[in-house]
Amino acid sequence: MADLGHFGKRPIQTAWLFIVLPSLALNYMGQGALLIADPKTIENPVFSDVPGLGADPMVGLATAAAVIASQAVITGAYSLTRQAIQLGLMPRFEIRHTSESHSARSTFRASTAAVHRCHAAGGAVPLFERAGFGLCISVTGTMVVTAMMGFVVIWRVWKWSPIAAAALIAPFCFSI
Repeated sequence: MADLGHFGKRPIQTAWLFIVLPSLALNYMGQGALLIADPKTIENPVFSDVPGLGADPMVGLATAAAVIASQAVITGAYSLTRQAIQLGLMPRFEIRHTSESHSARSTFRASTAAVHRCHAAGGAVPLFERAGFGLCISVTGTMVVTAMMGFVVIWRVWKWSPIAAAALIAPFCFSI
């Protein structure tokens, strides 16, 4: 959703259909074939198939992917926050747009207490697990909020009964 403000609908659809989907399918099939051929690689199937000299470039690529993913999560959080405010699910607060031409490029002021809570949650996890922990919490939180907002929209905007709205959203909640 947030990337729509940067690129538009058509480039995102094209990239997903012709680049992301085939890449992910090949990656998962390759990892599955590796695990079938050598079950001991279950400990680290991502890097187990990389030859010795290829490990460093793969770590660099994984780091770049993590940075891009974290930016996507942050942008998604801003979009969810803006939408929640517009739906009346959150109190209004200041959102500053850093670009006049792209509304998706925005920032909002976080309370000092919220920043300290995030640092405390990150500090409770060992250093090597922090990146994965943070991304996991961010993605899960985004999916939960999206499911809740979907329920509210189906119930209040589309005027469905709460039971029908819950029945439609329930499968998404169990996949989280």
